Amino acid sequence: MILKQLVKGDNYNQLNKTITINILDFDYINDEKFHSSYHLYENVTKK
Repeated sequence: MILKQLVKGDNYNQLNKTITINILDFDYINDEKFHSSYHLYENVTKK
């Protein structure tokens, strides 16, 4: 888990790659796409 990989002040680039697959019986996000990709960093600075 992400919580056990970082200590306050660490850089996000120290995180191991994580893949999450959610199989739900309800619409979590109202979107027609089959696949979505999200990131755990700020998009402009990548931090």
